[in-house]
Amino acid sequence: MESKIQEILNIEPYICARCGYCNTVCPTYNLNKNRWESVSPRGKVALIRQKILSNPKEIKRFTGKLFDCLLCGACEEVCQTEIPLLALWKLSREQVFTYAPEAAANVNKAVNGSHNPMGLDNQERTYWTKRLRNLSQSLIKEKADVVYFVGCSTAMLPMLNSIGHSFVRLLDKLNINFSILGNDEWCCGFPQILVGRTKEAEKQIRHNVEFINKLGAKTLVTTCPGCYRVFKEEYEEIVPGLVKFEVLHSTQLIEKFIKEGRIKFKEGPHQVVTYHDPCDLGRKSKVFDAPRQIIKSIPGLELIEMVNNKNESTCCGAGAVLAFVNPELSGAVSRQKIAEIKATKAEVVFSACQSCKKNIKETANRLQEQFKVMDLMEIVMERMI
Repeated sequence: MESKIQEILNIEPYICARCGYCNTVCPTYNLNKNRWESVSPRGKVALIRQKILSNPKEIKRFTGKLFDCLLCGACEEVCQTEIPLLALWKLSREQVFTYAPEAAANVNKAVNGSHNPMGLDNQERTYWTKRLRNLSQSLIKEKADVVYFVGCSTAMLPMLNSIGHSFVRLLDKLNINFSILGNDEWCCGFPQILVGRTKEAEKQIRHNVEFINKLGAKTLVTTCPGCYRVFKEEYEEIVPGLVKFEVLHSTQLIEKFIKEGRIKFKEGPHQVVTYHDPCDLGRKSKVFDAPRQIIKSIPGLELIEMVNNKNESTCCGAGAVLAFVNPELSGAVSRQKIAEIKATKAEVVFSACQSCKKNIKETANRLQEQFKVMDLMEIVMERMI
């Protein structure tokens, strides 16, 4: 692992052809009021190549530029020399974390202390379940085939609880033998990885896997793209061989059930809708088809794609804790997303990410937009026969 890190930091920056394709798609560069080349992906690569990460006099000034980034992956998607730019940004953040913005340091501190990035008492993680009624099975079991990993935001932010409610009711209706971890669920570690504290995230990782294995679960499913990506990909890199169970995003599971005929939908009114691809689920994890197949399976919904979709989808503005570090820049990216949604004339915008739902909805409300913002699990439960 150490040799791979050194290769990325010491070799990859020299591969850059300086073509600037990455600059054209970078939202935080193009919407930054201080639009210096050093803020752009190409500029940051050039500075890393000049060994700025080992220059105590310059490193503090450079740190802010590294954290004014959504880690959305748009730069890596268009890189003509195939530099692993996301890995480069994350490793660079690890190198400069001593000088990280206070907001980023606070996220890491909160996860270490409270096991969630909001710094809330982790006993509040099950409060969302109190509004669930008439389930045919217990939410917390000693043994289960499937674990629903709820995620910090869905469990602990009231405006997002409805995602968890919908998915749990859906699993119950399908007679899936599932369990949540309850208060034994800790943050997946993704926020720590994003701010450059990967080694500290290992504590969260080992804890979660231990409790999932105690249940004897064969499958873990989550409604959070960040949790999905961490369990599916990051855990294997950080702690090889630890994860033995299948990892699915909720949209993949629902698409499977639709294909098997286990989920059918009732007729509904005609609605023009669009779909926002979350960066972590779409461009980074390549889950493009499952969400769209779900939408196309629901009678009455007419899907109109945004001009930037799938691997070219623009970020909602909430990625990589930018909303904490630079709310003004995050807001500018969010407003760009709202403009794309409006151009489709959709009545409803769906996503499959709780953070995207929250960010898009809050920005739309501030701008007094009329379209509705929903998670796909909410419409599936609403229209399911």
